Amino acid sequence: MIGFRGFILLAILAQIIFSCEKSERRKDEGVVVPGNLMLEAKVVHHTWEVPGVWVYLKRNAVEFPGYDSTLYEFKLLSDSYGTVLFENLYPGNYYLYASGYDAWFGANVRAYVPITLSGDSGNKTSILLMAGE
Repeated sequence: MIGFRGFILLAILAQIIFSCEKSERRKDEGVVVPGNLMLEAKVVHHTWEVPGVWVYLKRNAVEFPGYDSTLYEFKLLSDSYGTVLFENLYPGNYYLYASGYDAWFGANVRAYVPITLSGDSGNKTSILLMAGE
């Protein structure tokens, strides 16, 4: 016959085995629907595109957040044409910041600019980021 300790141990094991997995989602989060706007940015220094530059994007910003890249929600590395494409964005105010090294000129470069996105589904906004030393 199972004693009291055996019964408690059996009850704990049954609870561990048959307990359901809890969801990671909080009640107030709901379903996340991606935005339908795109932002294309091209980093240019003097007259040429700058590849390999980090481009950061901060949402809900109307003032320059600063040079600390951890303050930005999104980041992309510019391609060989100095271009990045941020997708699934929502209408609103954003701040773009680019920072990197222009190997052709031999200097560190930076650029930052505010931008407001609005428009219909699939709308793509393009911007030129003029970088300086």
